[in-house]
Amino acid sequence: MFSPKLLQDFFQFCYVTPDLDAALALYRDRFDVPEFYIELYPTATRTAFAWVGETMIELKQPGDDKWGWLYQDALPEAGLRLHHLAYRVRDAQRWSEVVAGLAAHEIATIPVPTPPEVGLEVLYADTRPQLGHYIEYIWIKSGFPDYFRFVPRAPGLDLHG
Repeated sequence: MFSPKLLQDFFQFCYVTPDLDAALALYRDRFDVPEFYIELYPTATRTAFAWVGETMIELKQPGDDKWGWLYQDALPEAGLRLHHLAYRVRDAQRWSEVVAGLAAHEIATIPVPTPPEVGLEVLYADTRPQLGHYIEYIWIKSGFPDYFRFVPRAPGLDLHG
C-alpha cells in the first residue's frame, strides 16, 4: 500500500502537449491565466510555469533531447495530458524519508541531475501503474534562491486578504 506520507505538500501539476503555444492560449483565453514564465532549457524541450493561487501549472512540450523520452510516453496527438503531480520537499530529513518510502514500496524512481549551483534535487516516482501518471518530488535546498521565483501569479486570487 502506498503511504499517504508520500503525498504531502502538493504544489504543482504538469501537462504535456505537442503544441505549447496552443496550450498557453488555452490557459490565457479559457482560464484567465495571462502570463507564464517560459523556460528554454539548453535542449529542444519547452516548459512554461504559472501560479494559480497556491498551485503551480507546468506545461511542457517535450523535444528530441536527453530528457524528451520521459515526457514523450504521455504526449497526446493534440491537446494536453497529465504527466505528473509534484510535491515539494522542505528539508534533507524529509527528502531521505521520501526516498526511503519509495524504495520500501518498490516504486521505481528516476533521479533528474541538476547542477549543484541550482541547489535543487528532483526525482520522479513511476506511479503510472497505480495512478496513471508520475509523481515528482522537488527539494529546493536551504540557502539557495527559490527556483520558481520568476513564475508569475494569475490575477484575481487574494489568498491572504
